[in-house]
Amino acid sequence: MWLFAKPTFVNRLRGRTWPILQTALAATTAWYAAVLLLPDGRPSFASIAAVICLGASYGQRGSKALQLIAGVVLGICVASALVALIGAGSLQIGLMVVLGWLLIPPFFRSETHFVAMPVVDYEVLDAPPIPFSREDVQGFEPLADLLARRGEQGPVVLAELQTSEAMRSLLAGQLRNVVGRNKDVLILYLSANGVSDAGSAYLLCSDFDPTRPDTGRQNVRDVLKQIAACPAAVKLVILDSGRIVADPRLGMIAMVRGGASSGFYWNPEDEKGSDCAGCLWTPTDSADGGRKLPMFDLVSRFHRAFPPGTKYTTVSVAADDVPNVRVLATDRTVLVVNTLDRSISAKVDGKRFEMQAYEVKWLDR
Repeated sequence: MWLFAKPTFVNRLRGRTWPILQTALAATTAWYAAVLLLPDGRPSFASIAAVICLGASYGQRGSKALQLIAGVVLGICVASALVALIGAGSLQIGLMVVLGWLLIPPFFRSETHFVAMPVVDYEVLDAPPIPFSREDVQGFEPLADLLARRGEQGPVVLAELQTSEAMRSLLAGQLRNVVGRNKDVLILYLSANGVSDAGSAYLLCSDFDPTRPDTGRQNVRDVLKQIAACPAAVKLVILDSGRIVADPRLGMIAMVRGGASSGFYWNPEDEKGSDCAGCLWTPTDSADGGRKLPMFDLVSRFHRAFPPGTKYTTVSVAADDVPNVRVLATDRTVLVVNTLDRSISAKVDGKRFEMQAYEVKWLDR
C-alpha cells in the first residue's frame, strides 16, 4: 500500500525558492542601478521591469530573459526620444503605439524558409531518377507570392548539391546562408533515392556507381547532423527517399552494365502458378509442371543478345521517358523495360511505340 502525504507549505516552496531569490535580487539590483545612473530618486519602474522580465521568462533559457530585458530597454529609449521630439499627451501616446506596431515586429517576428534539395541527375542505369521530383519542387513556386507579401524570401532550390562531395561539404553552409536567425523556421524538402546497408540508411547521390557501392552516397545520419547545425529554431524535413523496385530485369541490366560476365538466377520458391512474373517455369510438383514461362524466354534472349564481352552503346531516350524506362543497347539490339504499373508511349532510339505495364520491348537496329 502506498501512502501519499498532502503537500505542505515547505514542499510547495522548495521548488520555487531559487526563482524567488533571483527575482528579489534582480529587483534590488535594478533599483540601485537606476539610482546611481539616472536622475530619478525613486525609480520604481526599474524594479517592476526586472520582475516582469524574469517572471515572463520563468522556466525558459536565460537568453529569453536577456531578450526581454533588451526589448524593454529599447522600448524605453525609443519612447524617451519620441517624447523629447513630439512631447507628451494622449495623441502622442496613440502615435507612439502605432509606430511601435509598425517598427518593432519586423525585428522580432520569426520567418519561415522553404528549401528544396532534389537529387535528379542520376545515371539511368546506376539509379532510377525519382518520378515527378522536378514537379514536386515546382509545387513550391506558388508560395513565392505569399512569402513576398509577408516580406520573406521565396522558396530556395539547392540544385547544385547533387554529388556526395557537394552534399557532404556544402549543405550546412548553404542552409546557414538561407536561415540566419535562431528564431526562424526551416522547411526542407529533400528528394533522393534511399538504400539500407548494414543497418545504416543512405541517400544515393548523382555520382553513385553500383560497381563501387561505398561511393556516391551519403549517410542519412550525417545529413541530419548538417541540418541540425542550421540555426533555425524549428526544422521540418520532408524526405522523399525514392521508389527503387526489386525487379530482376533491371538487376540483369545493372549487372552487365557494371561489367559482370555471368550471373545466377533462382526460380522463386514462394510464388506459384503460371502468373508468377519472376518464375522461369511452372511448378514441378504436378504432371504438367516444368513448362517455361515468359521470364525463361527473357533470360534466354538476354543471354543471346548480351553475351560476355559485349560492347554497349548509348541511345536517345525522350526526356519525359527517362524516369520511366530502363534501356540497354548494342549496335544491333535495344532492350527497353517499362518500370511503371501503367501503359506508356515511349520514344527510344528515335522510335515511338506503346508499352504495357512492366512490359519488355526488344528493338532491332
